[in-house]
Amino acid sequence: MQSRPATPPRSRSGQTQRSPGTPRRRKAPASQRLRGIKPLPRHLSTHEKTSAQLVSKLQLDYIPDSWQVALVMRILQGYDSIFCAGTGYGKSLIFQGLAVLGGSKKLVVVISPLKALEYDQVLQATAKGIKALAINEDTTGAAGLWKDLRTDAQLAYISPEMARSDSFTKLWKDPKFRGRLTAMVTDEAHCVDEWGGDEFRPDYRKLDSLRNFTGQEVPFVACTATAATSTFEVIWDSLGFGHRPFWGIDAIDKCLFYFNSEAECRLAVRTLRKCLPAHLRDCVQPFSSNLSEEAKTRSWEGFSNGHIRILCATDAAGMGCNVPDVRYSVIFGCPKSLATVAQRWGRAGRDRLTKATCILLV
Repeated sequence: MQSRPATPPRSRSGQTQRSPGTPRRRKAPASQRLRGIKPLPRHLSTHEKTSAQLVSKLQLDYIPDSWQVALVMRILQGYDSIFCAGTGYGKSLIFQGLAVLGGSKKLVVVISPLKALEYDQVLQATAKGIKALAINEDTTGAAGLWKDLRTDAQLAYISPEMARSDSFTKLWKDPKFRGRLTAMVTDEAHCVDEWGGDEFRPDYRKLDSLRNFTGQEVPFVACTATAATSTFEVIWDSLGFGHRPFWGIDAIDKCLFYFNSEAECRLAVRTLRKCLPAHLRDCVQPFSSNLSEEAKTRSWEGFSNGHIRILCATDAAGMGCNVPDVRYSVIFGCPKSLATVAQRWGRAGRDRLTKATCILLV
């Protein structure tokens, strides 16, 4: 007997009913890009290209450090960022790099704690061909200042009080001005904690209110040379981090810590690792005579190439150990002689370019 295909069921209205099955595919998948994050233009799409652009635009006679290039790229993509870098490690290059690579008619606003610092930064930026302004009570009456800020300035240095003033509130409400913003940067961000009390400069603790104007598209950046955990948490809360994609970096100076025994070295390594986040603990290593030759070679090579940032050592890291860019040589405890002090301190700043600091802690 020959079978026939089943007749599709009909509804009460007489229309053929569809059998349940796999839903039809949507026209296009939703974008997977994080909110507020954008792709870099082709001329900044790689580390090498961005580095070359920084050298060219800022007329540098040196190659920027990899952390500087990576940070500029991340912020230009739109990531909120916090970075800790010691004095003299090139924080101003970040501001200037964002200003020259952010695009035509774009602006970077830097919140600065002191007028003297504002003027110094403006002088440095202007020398590199950047249109930079310092806006404070001494300059607000200058002819054309506000027009330049709205249209042509690439860098603007202001105080937290100025950022939250009525004059700036009018600017924040202007969509054309907000559309010019590449980033909001808080320089010397430890001042948020140290100075942002109820009576002395309380506006430092209210900078997160600026996000009400900048929305999801403008990254916030904080930079400081020093930030204990408690200070970091105050910065995090006061600037409203945690609501946008975030990227942070901590540039630890290359340090050689000298101790008088292997036991003290091991204790120092354990103590320092407890103070660091998990991803940075391997940058602290020991170096003493009780290590195998293979272990000593591995530690010294890591210290030389920068993967290890803090070496806790005995005099095994003495003569013949030549790392040119040690920033700090610190002696813990009283050495046997002044010759020992000279030997240990002599490990720092051997390239004659690194600004070295030598400390004796007795």
